[in-house]
Amino acid sequence: MKKRYFYILTTFFLSIILTGCNKDNYLPKNLNETVHYEVIFKDKEQKIKKYRQSYFVIKGKDNKIILLKNDGELMSFQVETTGIEIQTNHYTENKNLEKVQVNRKTYLPLPVRIGSKWTEKDKTTLKLKLGYDRVYNSNLPVDITNEIIGEDFVKLKNGKKIRCLKIQGLGETSFIPGPPLGKIEIKVKTELWLSKGYGLVKYIRKEQSDSVTMGEILYEKTLILE
Repeated sequence: MKKRYFYILTTFFLSIILTGCNKDNYLPKNLNETVHYEVIFKDKEQKIKKYRQSYFVIKGKDNKIILLKNDGELMSFQVETTGIEIQTNHYTENKNLEKVQVNRKTYLPLPVRIGSKWTEKDKTTLKLKLGYDRVYNSNLPVDITNEIIGEDFVKLKNGKKIRCLKIQGLGETSFIPGPPLGKIEIKVKTELWLSKGYGLVKYIRKEQSDSVTMGEILYEKTLILE
């Protein structure tokens, strides 16, 4: 009984602390600087690839924070009354309204509270492999339900520990590719760690199927401080 009371009390006070946080604290604060991440990708054959991603942080119109990725992708963060919205596109794309709506997602709901949930539309990235020369991208629509589950510390390679807000996402989908294969179930799990002044510190995404033709993949992205 005492343990349960202590847990409830701790959760209550932590929730108050998070609610009072400045609404744009979970975005990068160092404008006109480059942010680096180490990316690890494990494919269905368990082959591991490691590479670096870089983002240049700039301030756009209407107080937007924009991250320009080294491959030309733009991520624009806009603070609204209900939350921080993120919009992604490529700098070469035409900004028509239809595309803007499709690429717009909730980055973080406001006010920040433990237990807050929201759903976003996503797509699977698993590949269906039949033989040696028939490989198909799944690109299946999947609804990811996200939840703020609390605070956590992330330890970086340089030894620095960063206090983060942890968000977990879960989604399921399925499809029938056709004979000789039957129905394939796919589960998607994501974990995000967001920190004040840094924005995204760590991201893990795992897609798992119940078929050997698709297997599972793992994508992990971690902030580099040098």
